[in-house]
Parts: sequence; C-alpha cells; structure tokens
Amino acid sequence: MLSPKSREALQNLAELEQDTALRAFLSSSNSLTRLAAIGFSETAMLRLSDLVTIPIQDQHSSPPDDLIERLDKDPPLALLVYVGENAAEIHLFMEELREENRGAPLSIVAFVDSAMVAMSALPHSWADAVIPLDLSKDVLKGHLERLFDIFLTQKDLTTVFLAHSVSRSQFRKAAYMDSLTGVMNFVGFQDVAARELSRVRRVGQPLGLIMIDIDHFKKINDTFGHPQGNAVLKQLAPIIRTQTRDLDAHFRLGGEEFGILLPRTSFENLAVVAERVRKAVESAHFTGMPSAGAVKVSLGALGVEPQKSRRPEDWNAMYSAADELLYLAKGQGRNRVAARLYEPPPA
Repeated sequence: MLSPKSREALQNLAELEQDTALRAFLSSSNSLTRLAAIGFSETAMLRLSDLVTIPIQDQHSSPPDDLIERLDKDPPLALLVYVGENAAEIHLFMEELREENRGAPLSIVAFVDSAMVAMSALPHSWADAVIPLDLSKDVLKGHLERLFDIFLTQKDLTTVFLAHSVSRSQFRKAAYMDSLTGVMNFVGFQDVAARELSRVRRVGQPLGLIMIDIDHFKKINDTFGHPQGNAVLKQLAPIIRTQTRDLDAHFRLGGEEFGILLPRTSFENLAVVAERVRKAVESAHFTGMPSAGAVKVSLGALGVEPQKSRRPEDWNAMYSAADELLYLAKGQGRNRVAARLYEPPPA
C-alpha cells in the first residue's frame, strides 16, 4: 500500500530511468500493510482497534518467545506497544529486541497509561513515538494517522529503493558475467581494465595482465564433443582462480581464451604466477578427459610499469601486446609462458 506521494515520486523515477522492475513493483504493490501489538489488555485492544484502519494481525498480551524472530523475518509497518503495569516486562523485551533484531528497522509506537507509568519509566529510549492512551479519540486518531503516513512512506522508499538497487545490480551482473564459467566476460574485462589502468597512472603501482588460451581446444571438441569442451571451460576457471589472489580479476575473453588482471604485481611476480597457472592446468585431471595432462594452456604475460603508462588510450596497445605474447607462446610449441614488460608505441 503506497502513499500517494511515494507512488508519484517512484513513478517519476521509473519513467526517468525506464526501469521495468520498478514499474512492475508499482503495478503490484497493493497488498495491505499490517501492524503488530503487544502488552494490550483486552479492553485496551478494543480501544486501539477503534483508532486504526490498518489490520492488527499479530497481537499478544505478553511477548511470545518467537516474536523477535517473526518480527525480523516479516516486519510489520509498526509495532504498537502498551506500557502500563507491565512496564518491567515490556522494557526487558524491547532491550532484547534492540540487541537481536537484524532485519529491517522496526518502527515502534508506545502507548502509555499516564496514571500508571512514572516519568522515569517512559519508553523514550526505544520508541519512535510515545502517546498517552487516555487522550480523546479524535486526537489519538490524528496522531496515529500522521505517524502511519510517515512510517508508510519510509517503508515504501526503503523497499522500493532496495528492489531498484538489486535489479540494477542483477542487470549489471548479467551484462558482465560469463554464464558458463561464472567469471567476468569481455565487457567486464574492459571496465575493470580501464579502472585498473587509471589506478596505475594515479597511484603509481604496477599491473600485470595474463592472457590464457587452451591448446588444441578444437581437437578436444572434435574428439570428445562440444558438451565436454564446455565442461573443460567450466573446470578451468576455478583452477586459474586457485593460483591467484582474491584481489586479482578473472575473465573469459571469448571462446577458449581467458584473462587475469593482477593489480600491484611486479613483473617478476607476474611471471611466477603465469608459470604456476600453467603447471596447475597441466597437472589437473579434468572430469571427462582421459588423464591428467590432457588439457594444457599457453599464456602471454605482460607487465605494466607506472612510468610506461601515461595515456588512457595505451590500454588498446597493452591488450594487443599481451595477445601477441600469447600467440608467441603458441608459436614456440604451446604449453608455455611468454612474458615481457610493456613498451608503449612511439608517440
């Protein structure tokens, strides 16, 4: 149930960004919001029910043991709490709720019986609003309507912007990830590479680029079938990952070609990593292949030093240089590493 102001603002956002996920949410967000209530006597609950139009679907005179878990999993618009002779029990529960709740922030309205509760016991420490229950019906209804409108707007915006953020994140993931291997694709590679090259120039730290190609991959497909070829590609990605650091980025650049970007990596360490990857692949027994050593790779390893990268357009030249190294390794007999430092083309 969206408030009119929230709906208008979100409709404008959906149109501005052409966000189909947000449009779908707006068209389906008509379910009723609910309230929860604890601590009310039967008489007080009847009075409360006469004041609110939003359903109170979860009500208890004393908090049950599993209430915190339920509020965490399915938070209501607001938790209404009566504080009277039960003040000690309620305060204890609210302290426990504040410590254990890990879900969405919960809006809390405390109703007090001013004749029973001393000022020192008023729940200002945990309630968003404190309302004397002995006010007139019209005054109480006015207070609650304004509070619920605020809570509803907050809930609307939090829910929708989280959904909006997730939908954008999922779209980005779909655009950047290779569905077969689970590593980033060439689009993701271009984005990360541009960012890392900018860091090289800005911070002055070296960067390594390794390009990897499966030797005789066509023969694997022709001999064992394309499903087995796909299985080899899928198994290769985690083998590469185990030989690198968490901060290194992995990619499938297309076909049987993979890449690794290694920030803050000297040329000496780059060559060591490339050789380690080569050996790990050669010694692995890929499922569906006859033995260990049935799959081998050639690698081109290019080291990029800060003083050799001065312009953003250098990236295309670096990519081409790494690709040339890869094919140099293949031309020298395959199952080997060709490595060198990057030298920028003449200006």
